[in-house]
Amino acid sequence: MASLSDGRRARFALPLGAAAALIFAAILVATSVAIIGVNHLQLTRVAEREAREDFDTLALAIRAEVAGASRAAAALLGTASLTVGPAGLDDAEPLLLRLLQTAEKRVPAISGLFIAFPDGRTIEVQRLSGDLPPEVKKLASAPAAYATMVIEPHSESPSEFWRLLGPDGGLLASTEPKPTDFDPRKRPWFTLALAQEGMAVTKPYRFANVAETGITLAQRSDRIPGAVLGLDITLSDLDDLLARRRAPPSLEPVIFADDGMLVAHPEGGRLRTAPDASGPRNAALLEAMRRAALAGTPRDTELSVDGTRYFTRFETGGDLLDGYVIGAAIPYETMLQDASRIRTGLLATSVVGVLCAVLVILVAARNLTQPLRRATDELGRVTALHFEDSPAEESRIREVRELWSALGTLELALRNFVRYVPFALVRGLVDRTFSPRLGGTRQPVTVLFSDIEGFTGIAETVDPEELTARMSAYFSAVGEELLRSGATIDKYIGDSIMAFWNAPEAQEDHVAMACFGALRAAQRVAALNAELLAEGAPPFRTRFGIHTGEAVVGNIGSVDRMNYTALGHTVNLASRIEGMNKRYGTTILVSGAVRHAVGDRFRFRLLDRVAPAGATEEVELYELIGPDISRETGPEFRRNTEEILRA
Repeated sequence: MASLSDGRRARFALPLGAAAALIFAAILVATSVAIIGVNHLQLTRVAEREAREDFDTLALAIRAEVAGASRAAAALLGTASLTVGPAGLDDAEPLLLRLLQTAEKRVPAISGLFIAFPDGRTIEVQRLSGDLPPEVKKLASAPAAYATMVIEPHSESPSEFWRLLGPDGGLLASTEPKPTDFDPRKRPWFTLALAQEGMAVTKPYRFANVAETGITLAQRSDRIPGAVLGLDITLSDLDDLLARRRAPPSLEPVIFADDGMLVAHPEGGRLRTAPDASGPRNAALLEAMRRAALAGTPRDTELSVDGTRYFTRFETGGDLLDGYVIGAAIPYETMLQDASRIRTGLLATSVVGVLCAVLVILVAARNLTQPLRRATDELGRVTALHFEDSPAEESRIREVRELWSALGTLELALRNFVRYVPFALVRGLVDRTFSPRLGGTRQPVTVLFSDIEGFTGIAETVDPEELTARMSAYFSAVGEELLRSGATIDKYIGDSIMAFWNAPEAQEDHVAMACFGALRAAQRVAALNAELLAEGAPPFRTRFGIHTGEAVVGNIGSVDRMNYTALGHTVNLASRIEGMNKRYGTTILVSGAVRHAVGDRFRFRLLDRVAPAGATEEVELYELIGPDISRETGPEFRRNTEEILRA
């Protein structure tokens, strides 16, 4: 924050009332925009959820229809397999006709039932709806309801003839036999049925004898070895189902086979029978959906076709449509039209509300003291030691300018003060929770010392200015990680750092926090050393020593100059432990007291039990390796641990 000088006096400033009115108006506008945005977002989510639910309903309806057809087809084939025997045309035709008449009441999509013998002989009874086979069209004058196609094998080539049947199965007319190249044994449904147990299902294809596209279900005969019974199911019913479910009209429902072939569409009859004709009303979208289905696009996706964005959803078919993809696409504009209408209404209402609010605020703002309130807030921020480089408040009111100038001076003083004194100590002095009197208190602390290996040799080979710059970067990196872990940095001694935890503010987990701080600092030093080595400079190989115990913590010195520090055997022992890293070739050494205080939350390696220089009692020495996240339960330290592991 910069203080306001005489040269920066504002040439013009709004009256307090106008300033307050503008501020409140901005708040109202921002709030209105936020409300409109949140409302639109929520409505968008609702619209997408409803679109998903509509699609799920469509998929369920398709599955239900297909499942019903599957059950009926399986039952029909099972019955035919048990009842149709090695009989001639006169016996097989009535039996197949009765089975077909029974099945078509439940599944109108079943168009024909047939049996193919291992010698190529075939008998198929099919109902006549829509286009008739060319051979039968000549006999269409008769009131026919069914037709029977018969393939008879011969030595030279098989022959084919048709029998036209009435609703009761009576023969109305028949065609003369003629040569044919139709061989059921070469059809996919015949080979599939013989190659597997149970019912075989083909992919959609154009039927040979009628202008319809569908699938064939077939299975081996139980009574005739090598014979296959089958039935044809047209896809027109699925087309009709998708057409009925096409609401709104801009919805594009479709079913694709796993090879991209069109299985069902509201205009599927025309598209399947005349693929080279002009496409549907949105052929580009249909092609984009086909490509997306083949590419395995995620279930919910967005397609952009000819400048229009579509919300698209795909799902597997299941049952008879196993491996097929059910898809639906709807323009976002259509899906969100209700949300857009509500948003427009909210926007108009908000504009009117803001204008009315500004008029009211202009009348009431003369009694407001908003600049002084902002100054109070700024003072609270500064005394909380939250420093920002925010500009000073410009005002035509002299007292307000002087107040902001004083706030700028206070912030500058406190910002510089915390560079020399631990942050927690300054905070305690500001909020009066810490007394600046000489003396100390005996209390548990965790103390850390760090030292750079071979620093004297490094200092001899590096220019002082360059060394100062590198040490500044080094102390910044190590100090930042120690402070992040809650440390109070006591002092920088040459190339060494002394820090402690649990003072001046109590820290319940101060031993673990010290371990985290050392691990973080070691990782930062490793990263810094990598940069130094890349520059051809000697690295700062740093060693850390940690010990926990009781020490006297407080203000040491004289009444006019004092230092907040920790004194005692715990401090000295931490320094000695740091120095013993050189003996064991380690980076972080801790005492047994540290090891036992943190339990199993970290991984350690026991090195030795020795009496450090100047000590009379032996202590256990452990190398701190890293955290054991599996045993950490505190959310704060779990986050700390994860940060270390990601570093």
